[in-house]
Amino acid sequence: DQLDMAQLRYLGTAVNQAMQAEQAPLWASLARAARFLPRRLAANLAQTMLGAHVTANITYHLSPQEAIGIARHFSIPFLADVATHLIPERSQPLLNAVPLPTMQRLTKHMTKQQDFATMGAFLDYLERDRVLAIVQHMQKPEAILRTAAYCQHKAFLAEIVTDFSDEQLLDLLHAAHEHALWEEVLVIGSYLSPQQMARLGQLSRQLSLEEAAHAAETLKQLSLETALNPIWEAITSP
Repeated sequence: DQLDMAQLRYLGTAVNQAMQAEQAPLWASLARAARFLPRRLAANLAQTMLGAHVTANITYHLSPQEAIGIARHFSIPFLADVATHLIPERSQPLLNAVPLPTMQRLTKHMTKQQDFATMGAFLDYLERDRVLAIVQHMQKPEAILRTAAYCQHKAFLAEIVTDFSDEQLLDLLHAAHEHALWEEVLVIGSYLSPQQMARLGQLSRQLSLEEAAHAAETLKQLSLETALNPIWEAITSP
C-alpha cells in the first residue's frame, strides 16, 4: 500500500529527529551563545551565516520568548525557511506563542510558495483559535484543502470547519471539484457531528450534476456512503 501525505510527513519527522539527536550538543552550545547577543545581532547572524537549518535546531534550546525575540527581526522569507526545518512536535510551545499577525504573514507567504506540507504539519499542534484565524487568513479554499491533506488530526479540522459560514463551506465543495480534492473534504466530513453533517448535506444539494457525480464516486471509493449518509443522499437523490 502507498503511504498518504500525512504518513510520509511522519516518516520524515522520525528521520529528522534521529539526525538531530546526534548533533544536540552543538545546537545547545550555539543557543547559549545566542543568549548573550543582542536580539537583532543574533537574528542577523542567523540569516547571514548560520542559515535556516541551523537556526531551526537552535530554537529547541531556547525558551519560546527568547526564540521569538530573535525571530521578530527575521524577514518573512527566512522565517518560512526556518519553519520548514522545524519539527512541529518539538515546537508546539513556540508555535502557539508566536504573535498571530506574524503567523498570518507567514501563512500568506507559505501559501504563495505552495508549502502546504509545512503548514499542514503546524496545524496539528496549534490551539483551536489560532488554527481558525490562520485558516480564515488563507482565503483560497484550494489552499485550505491542500493544507488539510497534510494534517493528521482530521477530527480537529472537522471542529474548525464548524465555525465556517455556509458560503465558506460551499466554496470548499466547489474547490474540491475544481481541483480534484474531494477526498480531503469527505474525509474531514466523516468526523463532523450529526448536526454539522446534516448541514453539509443540505449544502451539497446546491452542487451541479457534475460536481455531485464526482463527489458520489469518491464516496464510493472511500466506502463512506454510510458514514456520510446525509451527503450521500443529497448528491444521489433524483
